[in-house]
Amino acid sequence: MFLKKILNILLETLFPPQCIACKQLGSWLCNSCSDNIVAIKQQSCYKCGRKNSAGKTCEKHQHDITHSPLDGLIVASHYSGNPLLKKAIKTFKYQQKAQSMGVILGQKMAKPFEIIQQQPWIIIPVPLHRLRQKERGFNQAEVLANQLLKKENTNHSLNTKILTRIKNTSAQARTSSRQSRRTNMKQAFKIQQKITPTSYLLVDDVCSSGATMEACCQALKQAGAKQVWGICLARNI
Repeated sequence: MFLKKILNILLETLFPPQCIACKQLGSWLCNSCSDNIVAIKQQSCYKCGRKNSAGKTCEKHQHDITHSPLDGLIVASHYSGNPLLKKAIKTFKYQQKAQSMGVILGQKMAKPFEIIQQQPWIIIPVPLHRLRQKERGFNQAEVLANQLLKKENTNHSLNTKILTRIKNTSAQARTSSRQSRRTNMKQAFKIQQKITPTSYLLVDDVCSSGATMEACCQALKQAGAKQVWGICLARNI
């Protein structure tokens, strides 16, 4: 992993990155083009879309006994209708040399995170299965999560050891129905450390039905988590 990071640095030195939109040298996404990514103006319940100020799951869906709903979900941007963001996410995830793109995208999550950052969170990047992480070389959720800890005097902490993915699931984007996505994720995650009864924040790049985060949420709450929220760069529904 360390050697891959060194290689990425060398590649960016020898072949400076170009903005994926305007081709300006120096960054995978320049500041000017980054400003064109449309941010969500108001948060809502991720289950039914009812608007609220903080992304809290509405009372009706908090008590949905058929699933393990998150207590809330913060979303930075819409996936559909945001072609530049789509291209940025794909470049970040599938071109290892473009990991620095994750810093720029993570900063897009930092602003909506301010809605709930007054309380301390244990921040957990949604884990990849070890085979997929080995293939990709990194976990994109972890790169994004690190950007939520950049502010001075933060009272949050990052933990990449609590949760592990034990089921090498198929990509959620290729799984059509909501029910099949939930079946796909059933018992996909396992707790690796003792859970303290506090607040946990799951981080991922794209959230569709919410099935992946709900599977993580179920594992955490069964182990004793007090509340579990999620935050994602983009929502694809």
